[in-house]
Amino acid sequence: MSEGPGSTKRAADRLRRAETTVAEVITDDRPARLLALEERHLDDVLAIEEASSPAGWTRKIFLTELARPESRCYLVLESQDPEDVIAFGGVQVELHEAHITTLAVHAAHRRRGPATPLLVEPLRGGRGRDARAATLEVRHHNLPAQRLYAGFGFRPVGIRPRYYEGKDDALIMWAHDIDEDAYERLLDARAAAVGRARRVGAMEAVEHPLQGLVGDARAAVDDVRRKLC
Repeated sequence: MSEGPGSTKRAADRLRRAETTVAEVITDDRPARLLALEERHLDDVLAIEEASSPAGWTRKIFLTELARPESRCYLVLESQDPEDVIAFGGVQVELHEAHITTLAVHAAHRRRGPATPLLVEPLRGGRGRDARAATLEVRHHNLPAQRLYAGFGFRPVGIRPRYYEGKDDALIMWAHDIDEDAYERLLDARAAAVGRARRVGAMEAVEHPLQGLVGDARAAVDDVRRKLC
């Protein structure tokens, strides 16, 4: 069934969260805000992107993505004093599938929790756009990120050879049934866990909630490699 202009606008409104206050995300007691990514953020975003992936997205790519709010949701986590971008991320939703297209955290704030809301909110946006499954790519050797994604129900399913900079392989991960009520409860739990961990000084444990899954992920990667060779 095709969507009319009204339903498309409502879906876009659900997908884009204009501004959400995040009070307990980072560990140095500075509040941060989750905002819709705008052109004014791009200098900070591009600096983080270049540090994370030298052959990553360009300003033109970001502007092209921002011009498609009906199927895209891009957010930044911004500290309030000073107003610096700590992290950013986003999702593309097409044909009932949510693709986490980008997620990066400033090096000074990694393993302190800022990646969690940048997964929670885009995935909620994807659910609001009727996504039933979600996918992403992650460097095959980036075990901390794989642990984070495992905590959101993502599981490894394959390899994209030389996906990054023409040399690093990407691990393809999928999460299914994200439209179910149980997945909404998982997102609520992930968001709440960040605040709890900040109070007890265990933020790293939140970003890596399922330690045993790392061995499972590595075994899956090795199995995929054997099948491809």
